[in-house]
Amino acid sequence: LTTDLNMKIPKNGEPVYSGSLSTNGFQLGRLINSPVLGIVDFQGDVKGRSFDWNRMTLNIDGIVRRIHYGGYTYRNIRGKGTVSKRQLNGDFTVNDPNADLHLNGLIDFSKSIPVFDATAQIRKADLKALQLTEEDIQLKGDFTLNMQGSNLSNLIGTARISNAELLA
Repeated sequence: LTTDLNMKIPKNGEPVYSGSLSTNGFQLGRLINSPVLGIVDFQGDVKGRSFDWNRMTLNIDGIVRRIHYGGYTYRNIRGKGTVSKRQLNGDFTVNDPNADLHLNGLIDFSKSIPVFDATAQIRKADLKALQLTEEDIQLKGDFTLNMQGSNLSNLIGTARISNAELLA
């Protein structure tokens, strides 16, 4: 982990920080005791307040060269956005060998059921290779989502899908 951060940790207040951060094979899963999260390679700029997920405000602009999550190592994720009060709002592109997509929008974890308000242009997604399904499923298309749910069986809301292909 390499940093060039300015950090202020007041005695009776929230920490405030800004600067650049770079990792090369950092074992994030071990640090936060997560068995599904592994190595992360990241380079970018951060500016934030607090380390508490419920109070945090964080601006991020950078690239995740690789991150291992849930049995797959995702590559080349560029993101610029804000994390604030358990909400993620931003613009992301993924240029992985098994996924080529652009996502813009909000994911709100502040309520008991997560809310998704986003648009996505998926040029390619091999869901089996990405370890998201056991079935051989290829997906592409344009998506506008305004939904809430914590899994596929309790999703409610609207989804507009156009120019889509689903191959199984």
